[in-house]
Amino acid sequence: HNVSALAGHENYKFQTSQLSATKTGFSYPGQTALDNAAVVEAPPSSSEDNQRIESYFGSVNYNFNKTYFLQGSVRTDGSSRFAPTTRWGSFYSASLGWVATNETFLKNVKWLDFLKLRASYGESGNDNIGLFYQYANYYYADGVGNFSTPSRLANPNLKWESNADLNVAVEFTILKKLTGTVELYDRRSKDLLFLVPLPPALGYSGGTYQNIGQSKNSGIEVTLGYAPVRTKNFDWKIDFNITSFKNVLTKLPPTQQITGIVTGNKKYTEGKSIYDFWLREFAGVDPSTGLSLYYQDVLGTDGKATGVRNLTTDGAKASFYYVGGSSIPKFNGGLTNSFRYKNFDLSILLTYAYGGKYYDGNYGGLMSIGSAGTAWSTDILKRWQKPGDVTNVPRVQTASGQDYASSRFLIDASYISIKNINLGFDLPKNVAKKLFISNLRVFGSVDNAYIFTAKNGGDPQQDFGGNPGSGYPPYRTVTFGVNVKL
Repeated sequence: HNVSALAGHENYKFQTSQLSATKTGFSYPGQTALDNAAVVEAPPSSSEDNQRIESYFGSVNYNFNKTYFLQGSVRTDGSSRFAPTTRWGSFYSASLGWVATNETFLKNVKWLDFLKLRASYGESGNDNIGLFYQYANYYYADGVGNFSTPSRLANPNLKWESNADLNVAVEFTILKKLTGTVELYDRRSKDLLFLVPLPPALGYSGGTYQNIGQSKNSGIEVTLGYAPVRTKNFDWKIDFNITSFKNVLTKLPPTQQITGIVTGNKKYTEGKSIYDFWLREFAGVDPSTGLSLYYQDVLGTDGKATGVRNLTTDGAKASFYYVGGSSIPKFNGGLTNSFRYKNFDLSILLTYAYGGKYYDGNYGGLMSIGSAGTAWSTDILKRWQKPGDVTNVPRVQTASGQDYASSRFLIDASYISIKNINLGFDLPKNVAKKLFISNLRVFGSVDNAYIFTAKNGGDPQQDFGGNPGSGYPPYRTVTFGVNVKL
């Protein structure tokens, strides 16, 4: 019997402060005291943010003869992002494990080197929202005196979003060559923290966070390792993993069940995934006018869609649909090949994803006409120019409406990425000894070597939600080095 226990306490305080002022017209170069400057370019401003998290936790681990395993834990967290009455949340976990190959009835199964079954249930909390949403925010205007206006509604009922994870897995080793893990997982989330838009009639811009829904994530992950060749001078090992999961929003409050919650190019609706795209459906370019075409629902007398769709060049009248599916890939994973020949070693890591969509807003910006000078993609050369032209790039004109967010800029997010290449050489031990060192290793590596993708530049790995913004793609990095041990 083996028993261990742990108890602990954590306390974090995050504080940021900022003070800025801008003046020009100093009396002589090198002077930095603001009092000696003549012109106030910007009034002074300051801000201060504080956040605290306090946690208490404990766990107990037990195993019998390294064959049967049992673990349990509990933790309580308090976050200053919530009001005092809802600040604390408690979360529990438990797990079981059984190493079957330690049993006597499997001792004579020569091809099975290791077999373990395990299951776990665990809860966790999420407080990932901005600061002070539990309080009303007020704005004080300069020069108005004792006068302020509310800028954000308070929500004192905000509380922890909670996640419950159930995992079942099997681990195995066969013939001392094949290792693997197959894991099924199911996550149920409730009291989801969503930034919900407010009705314009309230007079507030933006929205407020609310605990408004429940969701489910489920999937499978398979990890395999295989050593096809293992000799004195040459080794080859393959590591492979693949995962697939689904997401569905299972519950919304009654007020949002019919209309859903629109946020950007997504819409949160019961029975749909939060990763589904909600966009106009692009229908091409009118060859007679060069204007963008969109699908528009024909409504019946009851105001509902009849199932018949017309084409319109007015993007404001176009209907929105769950077009093109989700940003979630059908499956994704990685593949590593590792080789060793005498003192040389080489490893190549590939990552991949199949399926899923990507809204290429950056490309959309480069294809936007606008009303002022702007940079364009060279694809603008494919634009419509005269009646009869057949193209998917609308005419160039200053009038807006040709570049509405639509499925036009929704592309396949599948990719294969050469993520890392690493080549190394270890100096033979007898040579190193003559140089009075224990080891010398020379190596070179390339990170983010190349990616095969349908995206027009950039990298679809940047954002899982399929909306990367204008962030830089991963850099290609080349590294050379020498490690010496005396």
